[in-house]
Amino acid sequence: MKSIILINLFLVCLFSVACKKEKSSKPPTRTEIITSKAWKYDKATIAGQDAGGQIPSCYKDNLFTFKIDKTGTIDESTDVCTPSTAGNFTWRFSSNEDSLILSMPLVAGLSGSFKIDSLGANIMKLSQTVNLPPLNLPVPAVFQLKH
Repeated sequence: MKSIILINLFLVCLFSVACKKEKSSKPPTRTEIITSKAWKYDKATIAGQDAGGQIPSCYKDNLFTFKIDKTGTIDESTDVCTPSTAGNFTWRFSSNEDSLILSMPLVAGLSGSFKIDSLGANIMKLSQTVNLPPLNLPVPAVFQLKH
């Protein structure tokens, strides 16, 4: 009888050690997401209306690469703008990581600080208030990038 109890006790100990819970993986940080691969234009809106036709095609194939050291590059790909929009930039998040601050425009008229509407593995949606001529009315401009 003692041997059966000892065997059962041994088996319980063996299974309790062998059945450890796997550690849950931490979700990626915003820095890890933004620096994972290059980003490309997806779509844009101004005051909720499609603004894709207002963006020159030479901007639409640009690749934006964000590096871990808070620098980045814009590669113009095949459709090159005149003057060139290729170059280097610096970037950072605001202190609470709800805004992205860039030293170079994404497209003409959109530069500086952008509110991060969403940032996921494949989509980055940025917004900024711009003044729409001729009345100089402030309206939201949304610029969406994809991998």
